[in-house]
Formats: sequence, structure tokens, C-alpha cells
Amino acid sequence: DLDNTICSTDKKIKKYSNIYCQEKQIDEEVLWTKDEYKQDFLRLYLEKIYKEAQLKQNCKKVLQELKKKNYKLLIITARRNKYLSVDMETFIYNYFKKRSIIIDGIILDAKDKVDACKEKKVDIMLEDSVYNYNLLKESNVNVVLFDEKNNSEIKQKITNWNQFLEYISKYVKRV
Repeated sequence: DLDNTICSTDKKIKKYSNIYCQEKQIDEEVLWTKDEYKQDFLRLYLEKIYKEAQLKQNCKKVLQELKKKNYKLLIITARRNKYLSVDMETFIYNYFKKRSIIIDGIILDAKDKVDACKEKKVDIMLEDSVYNYNLLKESNVNVVLFDEKNNSEIKQKITNWNQFLEYISKYVKRV
């Protein structure tokens, strides 16, 4: 996954949704429940949000270490080309390139991450969505839940990238 696992997208969404709501004089609830506002907000700010989203702490270090150990890094994301002035796949590759991280592939608009993981024979999937986490787990995909505010009910999760690296090290020893 990409948003809120590799990069902190929510922080930028919060920043720009506050600006937008002030400009339109609406509550944040209205922004996310009224389609006209939501579509307008995404059209105006989504590309900025994606450009400005920062990598999570130690993410770069861990991903670079995994590449040195010959792991393949595949981005499976629900992101799609809508609302952007550029091709999303190119955008993502450039995002990582600018940060000196080499990725091996991207699957966009992944509504069904289970199928994507099985098709690409993914060994470990990092996910922040409880919904996707449960689907992946039920389908016997090795999935790790990244701790975010919306998944507090799940006890087995990691809270940072160093823990993910530890998990991978333990997983490799078991396989």
C-alpha cells in the first residue's frame, strides 16, 4: 500500500481540507458527505497532497535496505489517474526516484488487493486499511497492518518501519 503506510497522506489531506472548508465556509463533514464538494476538493488539491506527502519515518532506510537484500518492491494502491494532470504511474515512479528509492512495479486502482497480491505472488503486504487487512488475511495473504488511527481495534500490528523490517527478518527465517 502507499497512502498512510509509505507516506503520510492524511496529514496533507487534513491541511488542505481545512483550507478548503474555510474558503467554502463549510464543515469538514459536509466536504466528505456532499459529492460536489468532495469532487471539487479532489480536483483542486489531490495532486498537491500527493506531491507534498512525506515518507514515514525510516521508510526510505528500510526500503533501501530491502532492495540491497534483493527484495522486490511492488506498490499496490487504490490510487488512479482521476484528478491529476499527469499519469499516476509516472507520478509514483518519480515520487520514489526523487527520494532515491527503487521500486519494481505499481498496480493502480487496486479495488481488490487480494487478487493483485495473488496474481503477483506477493510474499508480504503492508496495509493500513482494516477492511483490506481482513480481506487479505481471510484469503491467506501474509499481511501486516500498519498502525493508523482507523485501525485501533486490531491488536496485531506494527507502528513503524523498523518493526516492519524486524517482521520481514522473522518471516524469512520461518520460510
